[in-house]
Amino acid sequence: MDKLVAVLIGSPVHSLLIVAGLFFLLLAIVSKLGNVITVPPKRQKIAVVIGAILLLLGLSLHLKGFFLSPPSSPKDVVVDYLTYLNKEQFAEAKKLHPAMNIKATARWMKAENRPEQPITSINLVEFLAEDISETSASLTVKMRYCREDGSGTDEEKVIFLKMVDRHWIIQNENHPRSVKMIRCF
Repeated sequence: MDKLVAVLIGSPVHSLLIVAGLFFLLLAIVSKLGNVITVPPKRQKIAVVIGAILLLLGLSLHLKGFFLSPPSSPKDVVVDYLTYLNKEQFAEAKKLHPAMNIKATARWMKAENRPEQPITSINLVEFLAEDISETSASLTVKMRYCREDGSGTDEEKVIFLKMVDRHWIIQNENHPRSVKMIRCF
């Protein structure tokens, strides 16, 4: 029972409405479920109406998100990705960059087995160039990495994105074109 409650709490509202609608429609068709639930013919008609309303509401909520939500822009995806990295929310960052190696990224940011200090922040300084089509994009960005000791670098990178299921994802990011040593304040 606890597992069922946990699944219900973690389920999206539209899924719960669809399941409830199907359950009410089942009650409308079958007047008896075991020895536990018996539905008189008059209430079967009410169950059809309730089931149809719940099912249509759940489907409309599900499809609304699919049809009405515009795909985010490549720039938004890059900003969100860097924000997740900055907050060390690597699972969320991996959703935007599926090829990302979470363990390697965490080790890199903590400077494990490296002479540098751990990274304390990653910031987008500016977008330098963009080439965007309907299914792919490349963005040249200037990023700033700051470390615990106040040292840092400004790096120019090209990030490649592609459209997958109406969403932009990061496909690849190249090694920095240029690196400039800076002091972070």
